[in-house]
Amino acid sequence: MGKHVFVTVGTTKFDSLVQAVDNAVVLSSLCSKGFTSLTVQIGHGQHVPSFPVDQTALDCRWYRFKQTLHEDMARADVVVSHAGAGSVMEALGLGKALVVVVNRALMDNHQEELADALAQRNYLRATTPEGLAGALVELDDSPSARRPYPPAKPEAFAAIVDEEMRAAQDGR
Repeated sequence: MGKHVFVTVGTTKFDSLVQAVDNAVVLSSLCSKGFTSLTVQIGHGQHVPSFPVDQTALDCRWYRFKQTLHEDMARADVVVSHAGAGSVMEALGLGKALVVVVNRALMDNHQEELADALAQRNYLRATTPEGLAGALVELDDSPSARRPYPPAKPEAFAAIVDEEMRAAQDGR
């Protein structure tokens, strides 16, 4: 059946990530690691992938937006994502091998802090567009190579909301 990589920039414009994956070295390294397909979600970006690799070796596709990325993430063996919290948390929640590419061009970059904190805990691999090829070559996508992200606890969130609402009603 082969292995699949899904790349997402979310709702942003992150051309340097799309350009980094649209590179013969990256595509060839994916082929050498047994990947057979690649899907890239390019968002508002201007760079449209040309996929400079033998198309019989790696089935490459791209699109701008879909209603939800869940199906693409669920199908993927590896997710390469911008550092947006929603995309990162969805991939981790699905138990996917995750490479987060930080956009250092952003001002006040809290995304980099999130990516670094999760990488230090071995939930994901964090890199830059320039480091993507090396990160993919070194990536061990087996489940035993990373720490599983703990499941969400919706009741904890609900308890916090309830507490804040009571405090607001009490005038605190």
